Amino acid sequence: MGARKTQGSGFSVCVFRQNQPRSMDEGGIQPLSFVDHSKKCAELWKEMSASQKMPFVELQMKDKTRYQKEMRSYVPPTGTPAVKVGKAKRMKKAKDPDAPKRGLSAFFWFSHDERAKVKGANPGFGVADVAKVLGRMWGGMNDADKSKYQMMASQDKARYQKEMEEYKRLAESRDAAASDGGRR
Repeated sequence: MGARKTQGSGFSVCVFRQNQPRSMDEGGIQPLSFVDHSKKCAELWKEMSASQKMPFVELQMKDKTRYQKEMRSYVPPTGTPAVKVGKAKRMKKAKDPDAPKRGLSAFFWFSHDERAKVKGANPGFGVADVAKVLGRMWGGMNDADKSKYQMMASQDKARYQKEMEEYKRLAESRDAAASDGGRR
């Protein structure tokens, strides 16, 4: 099955199934642009009575039923990311609130120490401006000055790894207890 064909409203059924863009402009010579055609169709739709709109609404309802039926059996092509189509956001995996916090990078440790100084020297700066200044300061530092923060980052990374091992061990024992179902 290829790309999905979406459903439309009664108005769009009227416009695109019955009155395809063959309308002519006022002189009758040039075909209308899509925008102009849509505007003319919108004017016609507003002027139509409910009984005149009914055939298009019925077509739309049939199309909606078809769409829902197709979507129940729709399987996206392999390799497609698990993302909703359109403006919907990507579905995130739920984060366990008990999971340990990741270790901070050397730059974050540096930022933690220097942010108040930069903000104090530049009270009108927003978050982005402060981050730019911190980035320039970090980029201008030599390796000897950075080593303090790199050491803090490596210690924090070791802390995270230790906590993560403990977290996984506890999760496995919880899962084992849950699958056991309390049987003894």
